[in-house]
Amino acid sequence: AKVVRGFEEQKARIRAATQEREKKKAELETTGYDDESYRRSRKLAAAGQKPFNLASLRREEERQSNVPALYLDINMGKRKGRLGITKGDSPRVLAERFAKVYSLDGESIGKLIKLITSTAQAHQIPLSRG
Repeated sequence: AKVVRGFEEQKARIRAATQEREKKKAELETTGYDDESYRRSRKLAAAGQKPFNLASLRREEERQSNVPALYLDINMGKRKGRLGITKGDSPRVLAERFAKVYSLDGESIGKLIKLITSTAQAHQIPLSRG
C-alpha cells in the first residue's frame, strides 16, 4: 500500500493538537484550590471578614466635593469664558489657569484675581490664600 506524501507529518500535527487540547481541558478542570490557598483562606477567615468598601461611594463624595459652588461668566469682548469656583480654590491659580487657556496678559490676571476674590466674598465662598 502506498502512503500519501506528508501523511506522517499530518499525523504528528494532529497528535500534537490533540495533546494540546487535552492539556488545556485538564487545566480548566482543576480548580486551582490547593492546600496552600486553603490554609491562606482559613487564616483570613479566622482574622475576621472586613466589610466590603465599594469605591463608588468614595468617588461620589469626591465628585460632590469638586462641584463648583459658583460659576463666573467672564466676558472678554468677542469671547466669553466660564470659570468654576470651588471652596478652597486659590484665586491666583484659577486666574493663571484661565489666562493660560484664553491667552490673557499679566494685567488681566490681576483684574481676574480681584474679580474672583470679590465674587467669592459676596457669595460667602471660602478661598485659599495661595
